[in-house]
Amino acid sequence: MSSLARQYVVSDTIGEPAWTKAAFAGRSEELTALYVVRHRGRFVEQVPTYHDHWEVIAVRAGTATLSELTADLREHAICLIPPGVPHQEISNKPVDLIWLGIRGSRFLGLDRSAIATVVSREISDLMERMWIFAQIIPGGIGPELDAMAALVVSRLLRLVAGESIPASDRIDRAILLFNERMSNPVSMVEIARKLGCSTSYFTREFRRRTGQTPIAYLTGIRIRHAARLLETTELAVREIASLTGYSEAFYFTRVFTRLMGCSPSRWRMASGLRAVLTRSFR
Repeated sequence: MSSLARQYVVSDTIGEPAWTKAAFAGRSEELTALYVVRHRGRFVEQVPTYHDHWEVIAVRAGTATLSELTADLREHAICLIPPGVPHQEISNKPVDLIWLGIRGSRFLGLDRSAIATVVSREISDLMERMWIFAQIIPGGIGPELDAMAALVVSRLLRLVAGESIPASDRIDRAILLFNERMSNPVSMVEIARKLGCSTSYFTREFRRRTGQTPIAYLTGIRIRHAARLLETTELAVREIASLTGYSEAFYFTRVFTRLMGCSPSRWRMASGLRAVLTRSFR
């Protein structure tokens, strides 16, 4: 665990009376909600945090990044973060996130070493309904919140396991996998297998949904990420090529030039000029 990470201490935003005042049940030992909170706006620079419970994060709108992932978390991305895993939300632009803190025996046996991610509008909508419910309904609502949290977790774990994924969610999940694996070789056969479909079906559905082949879409992700690295770091072109999945800097330069209209070195020079002009006109 990073020595810079600090522990996030739960303050029950829901409140214990939500269970003690319930007429028909107390907290569920299998899975209980600790908090459900929402953030709309940017994230200022901060150190990574961790906690002793599980957490689900839903991106309702905008784009954010988790420091433990290489992937951009776009609209309706869902993350399941295990206890003790340091993480930090990063976003320079406004983003709408919902956090759900949970604990219970339901998580016994699950992998605690890595953050699981899926894309699901259904789960994202469930998280928002749960947050609204917690804001506007008074009294002993704890057992109902536990039931709603159990539904979120059940559907999330089913998607993580690759079970019963609708075609639309398959494509969303493929895009998330592309982001996560952009620095490594990506096999479309392997991606299709993970999504539970044939390579030909995956390619056909992906093109129908996005207008591009999977390879072309992945290439776009890699080159856009490379452009950001050229603008924001001093890494050598060969290092950026490696970080974005290209083993040869020459081939990377050729692909970058074809898609962006200039070489990586010219792109870096132009971005530096843009930054100077922006500062001079402030």
